[in-house]
Amino acid sequence: MLYNLKGWSPFPAIKLRCEHFILIRIYIIDLAQEIRKKLAAIDISALNLTVCKSKELILKTNRRILVVDDNIDYCEGIIDFLEMEGFDAIGVHDGFKALEAVKKEVFDLVLMDVRMPGMDGVETFQKLKSVSPETPTILMTAFAVESRIREALRNGVFGAFQKPVDNERLICSIKNSFPGGAVVMIADDDKELCSNLLSKFAEKGYRGVVVRNREMAIRMASEKKFDIILIDTKQKDINGFETYQKIRDFRPDVNII
Repeated sequence: MLYNLKGWSPFPAIKLRCEHFILIRIYIIDLAQEIRKKLAAIDISALNLTVCKSKELILKTNRRILVVDDNIDYCEGIIDFLEMEGFDAIGVHDGFKALEAVKKEVFDLVLMDVRMPGMDGVETFQKLKSVSPETPTILMTAFAVESRIREALRNGVFGAFQKPVDNERLICSIKNSFPGGAVVMIADDDKELCSNLLSKFAEKGYRGVVVRNREMAIRMASEKKFDIILIDTKQKDINGFETYQKIRDFRPDVNII
């Protein structure tokens, strides 16, 4: 049935929609061909990519990490996580094998449990320093061994984490352990001042983090080895002098301003 109200017919509109559909289809085909040409021109071999278990592409960092933990399942879980983040990670399950691995291969970082049979993580770290003094070590522990952790921090361990480890903070600490400019912590509640300082540090190639209270400042100082720590002594949530004393107890060499 053909409708025609005041000279209007639905057919011109239908014809126009069909023409639009055809034009859109042609455009999509042309766009797809253009994308194929650009993809074909890319040298995939020049890109440092790998396919992870979930079939997604991730960027490899070329950083090698040795994971040391006597809990095999936990060790494998950490390795899987690090590989998902683009690192090349291998695992061993005691301090003696860690020493053997570092003697044979070069690693950018050692991530190690504290409580292990035979030789614990702190003793292993001390021996690793004589084998590869430039390799940073991050310790992990599920037990209250504050005196051992403090000893390790005073002797140069890069950081220490309580299990279960916060993955985001761990990755941040791992990245900060690699060479690439001084690492600075700003303990201050003045957001504008902190933002300006971070910008200035970034211009110099420094890497900075901001904390707002005493507990976070102490925890961050234990998880990362900072080159400089700026503390606001007047801010009540930070309590500058007490924070300074606490950090100085386990980081005697850090520059605190």
